[in-house]
Amino acid sequence: MLAAAAALAVAGCGGSGAKLYPLARGPVCTAQARAALARFLRIRPGTIATAASTGNDGMPQCSFTARRGSRHAVVVLANGGKVPSAYFVLERTIEEASQYWAGPRPEPAPVAVDNLGLGASWFPQEQWLQATDGRELITTSVTWHGAGHSRRLALIEAVTRTYLHTPHGKAAQALAQGYP
Repeated sequence: MLAAAAALAVAGCGGSGAKLYPLARGPVCTAQARAALARFLRIRPGTIATAASTGNDGMPQCSFTARRGSRHAVVVLANGGKVPSAYFVLERTIEEASQYWAGPRPEPAPVAVDNLGLGASWFPQEQWLQATDGRELITTSVTWHGAGHSRRLALIEAVTRTYLHTPHGKAAQALAQGYP
């Protein structure tokens, strides 16, 4: 789902990396996310194109496209927003993706990502990261040809972190609503 949207976003962007792009409107097209992407790639934030849309899940979505050189584009797709019981939704998504009952597992199970919100997991089969701070549920993916898994994951962690405002102590427990 996210990969297809990222491919469409790349196809529709055009232009070169030297062109300056305004920040598209939308709750996930944030200046903080664009700045994090720019810092990670060591480019100017103004050279990153943004495109706001609605994802297949009905949530706001933003495609950030950065050009590195004349041919290579890095596309980060961020999807999400405020969700009732966001922590429970993330935990349920992880649980369902982890279930497999017969024979050898055909695809890898989700992998926990530490120190990112109240909870975060990398979904290797889908190639996306999902995280929450108890209010926001954010799903991010990246298309970056030639980059290794660790580098791609570090990039989407950096971008995802900008959406999370993780509470601590009792405030965090209240948002998790009793789910460990």
